[in-house]
Amino acid sequence: MTESWALSTENLLKEYPGVRALDQVSISFNSGEVHGLIGANGAGKSTLIKILAGAIQPDNGSVFLDGRSILPLTPAKAKQEGIQVIHQDLNLVPQLNVAQNVFLGHEIRMRCGLLSEQAMRNRTQQILDELGMPISPEDKVADLSVSYQQMVAVAAALLQEARILIVDEATAALTVEEIDHLFDRIRMLRDRGLSIVYVSHRLEEIFEICDCVSILRDGIYNGTLTCSETERNNLIERMVGDKFEEQYPKAVNTSGKELLQVQGLKLKNEGDPISFSIREGEIFGLFGLVGSGRTEIARAIFGADTYPEGEIWLRGSRLHLHRPADAVAQGIGLIPEDRKKQGLLLGMSLQKNITLPSIRSFTKSGLLNQRSEIAESQRQIEDLRIVTAGPSQEVRYLSGGNQQKVVLAKWLATQSSLLILDQPTRGIDVRAKTEIYQLMQRLAAAGHALLIISDELPEVIGMSDRIGVMFEGRLMAVLEKEKATQETLLQLACGGE
Repeated sequence: MTESWALSTENLLKEYPGVRALDQVSISFNSGEVHGLIGANGAGKSTLIKILAGAIQPDNGSVFLDGRSILPLTPAKAKQEGIQVIHQDLNLVPQLNVAQNVFLGHEIRMRCGLLSEQAMRNRTQQILDELGMPISPEDKVADLSVSYQQMVAVAAALLQEARILIVDEATAALTVEEIDHLFDRIRMLRDRGLSIVYVSHRLEEIFEICDCVSILRDGIYNGTLTCSETERNNLIERMVGDKFEEQYPKAVNTSGKELLQVQGLKLKNEGDPISFSIREGEIFGLFGLVGSGRTEIARAIFGADTYPEGEIWLRGSRLHLHRPADAVAQGIGLIPEDRKKQGLLLGMSLQKNITLPSIRSFTKSGLLNQRSEIAESQRQIEDLRIVTAGPSQEVRYLSGGNQQKVVLAKWLATQSSLLILDQPTRGIDVRAKTEIYQLMQRLAAAGHALLIISDELPEVIGMSDRIGVMFEGRLMAVLEKEKATQETLLQLACGGE
């Protein structure tokens, strides 16, 4: 594809009751470029993507492709026009093979009506070769890494002759190596003339992969900048509407007595014993590469996984954890890595999500005291500054940052003394991150102990009082904040001394 063309929006307007999600938004996406799209949670990114994908209709405005209006759009028509979306939650069928997923809904059939499996495998192989993918059309998708699964979704888009590829938060679950691989393929598609719309909360990725970036704030288009001619703080100021302040709040914590002790814990029979402690009012960071054992430690402390050897003590008493309910009863809460699948009931209200783990405290003689349940959820909403229409609002309609606050709220309602936060700010914007960091500091100042696990080195260093580093199931070292540099942590996480 060598011709130059553009997908553009003109004065797009979309309103919901009490909210203007998009307010006269006009943006152009050109062929042969990677165009970043950023904004705080609730800025209108998802609404714009849904309109371009034909999932929802705007209340006013136009969408043009090659200068011709293509509204109204449906999902089928958007794909016919060459607009494809690669979502963070991939729309793949894990138990089918690669070719079956690539042709899902577009199968090749013989004259007799039976599927032509060989024809689909051959065409899939051609696309995989074009992408430089070392996988087979017959590989089961469930057996592939997340990055390869994403490329299967890209292959399906190319089969349908995609011209505009919208990549939405694609790297949330990828390793550094997988991100590099994805970016190589994105550059290749750009050079072939596709228009790539890259949506991400990670500003470092915007600068690495994008040619230009457009900013949305509160549903309003706030300009398009060339990435090579701008800087991070400028983007943040345009996103949040004011000067960017220090992201990590200054610690004012005074750690108290030991709350948690992990003694001689083995994650596997052949593993090395792991020992560390966390004090009241302390934020203890746990860093390591994927597969290092950091999440397994958290799951062991929360009673979700068994371990062959070792002891876990809380407030001087040894714990016997057979299931998460045992940990909850002892005042331990877990904010999981995947809040939507493991931390929330998206179809239920804030009130139900917040009070569910402590529901027994709101019941008497088998009857639920709704007044006290509402009062507790309202208190948590106010204390954590959750932006919502009220306790009865369904959690699915909240921004990512506010959903994360709801997960925190439900454990605070149980009066948890130890909070484990696995990837506490994954998938939320800069402003929401700062709010979560401030909340974490407030909890530590109130005497809670926090164990945080994060892939982001600046986050681990910026928020932790001490940091433990994992490598292949071993705790390599526990460093004081003052001695923790990115270079030191990475060296330890790669097995260095």
